[in-house]
Amino acid sequence: MTFAVLLTQAAARSASLIRMTQRRTGRGTPLVAAAAIALSVNGCTDITSDSAGSCSPKVIELQESSLHPTGVVHFSADFIWETCEDTGGTSRAASDVTVTITPSASGEEILLGRPTPKGERSTVDASFDLPANLQTGPAVLALRTHSGDPIDVELPIEITSAPAT
Repeated sequence: MTFAVLLTQAAARSASLIRMTQRRTGRGTPLVAAAAIALSVNGCTDITSDSAGSCSPKVIELQESSLHPTGVVHFSADFIWETCEDTGGTSRAASDVTVTITPSASGEEILLGRPTPKGERSTVDASFDLPANLQTGPAVLALRTHSGDPIDVELPIEITSAPAT
């Protein structure tokens, strides 16, 4: 279901609740119910907004890279937190982060490194050397956390042959 459909259904249920409440009390209950609807709708809009909050889905942004054996992969990802603190509290950078690459041909996950998120947005901005024996073809670059709220972000990439020397 889409957000609009869910919102419409919630409003319809709330409207019938208001009508039932009005018949029983006949007082200011509709105002309280309307305020509750407004607050719940406001909370939902934060989830679907374009702003990239700490609880939003994470994205790996591939930077200029040489995606071939002995090449280098450079990427960044924001909001790599230990826990999501969108409701208050102080966010901390994740303490156990791994970056791996998994060539489709072998299915074998290769650890590239363990970066440390830095800055106000707990950003991982890192470059990793690719192994000389890396198989060419489709592969998956992954960033994962292993403590706190789990983060598991994958980016499909293509490993090409090394350029001729």
